Amino acid sequence: MTKRMDQHTDSELYGQLGGSVRVRNEAMALLYDRHAPMLYRYCVRILNNDETARDVTHECFLRLLRISLEKSTIENVPGYLVRTARNQCLNIRRAPRSNSEEFDENQMPREDETVEQRELQTFVTQALDKLPADYREAILLQMYAGMAYHEIAETLGVSLATVRNRIARGKLKLRTLLQPYFAGVAE
Repeated sequence: MTKRMDQHTDSELYGQLGGSVRVRNEAMALLYDRHAPMLYRYCVRILNNDETARDVTHECFLRLLRISLEKSTIENVPGYLVRTARNQCLNIRRAPRSNSEEFDENQMPREDETVEQRELQTFVTQALDKLPADYREAILLQMYAGMAYHEIAETLGVSLATVRNRIARGKLKLRTLLQPYFAGVAE
């Protein structure tokens, strides 16, 4: 009895990317459905721009496909995708910006969003931006990419203890930075 395609692990699906066009398309669609939402959220948090985050997310999957066609081995598909997204996002953030301000739909209020929710989101984003880069990255990988500590350590190329320290210290600093907001809400 053979497994249905959606019952395969990420590694098995990655192996299927070298198959026939039908199998490749189905495997890529399943990998995309499993990991694109998490990857997109991570990219939005780093780039603060929906369109660019979508582009980076798509580019990560194109790179995954290219590398699979080169017969390269990847043991941890989500880790590869997050590392690729991280590098892409850092390259974009380092690139010189134009003087014109881009329209960002993240700044537009949604119908179902209250003023308080928008205010809190803005305050949290500002607080995250004030964190040291290594703390911020570890927290973003945990909160928005949904990665476990050992996955973060592997992605960042640091020890598990370092990841634990960065997240603990980052959350402590976030708590301090967010304290004025919550003190104002309580009044």
